[in-house]
Amino acid sequence: MALKPLGRRPWRDREAEEDRKPPLSEWLVDDDEGIVRVYTSIPSVEEMQTTVLVGSNSMTIQVVGEKNIQRRYSFPETVNPLKTQASIQDGVLEVVLHPCEEEIQAIHQIELD
Repeated sequence: MALKPLGRRPWRDREAEEDRKPPLSEWLVDDDEGIVRVYTSIPSVEEMQTTVLVGSNSMTIQVVGEKNIQRRYSFPETVNPLKTQASIQDGVLEVVLHPCEEEIQAIHQIELD
């Protein structure tokens, strides 16, 4: 299961975005146990308030601090948002997703400090 970033928001200043260095992001998928582990590195994530919002087909990561960061990703498969787990260790955000057959109409919010 690979994750795909959703399209850019039209109101962003694209020239300003190109001038600044984007944060390092790396997604690794490991579904040996029937679950998907997703990793992303966000600068200073341990020092900021991080919220992960997970639905059946997408996930939004919000980091609030000196600089606010928001990333949204869509899933090619349906996941159970209520079983989602997230943690931060050594500046890396790990999100554990559980694929499922049926779409569950719920959004799971995980607050990480």
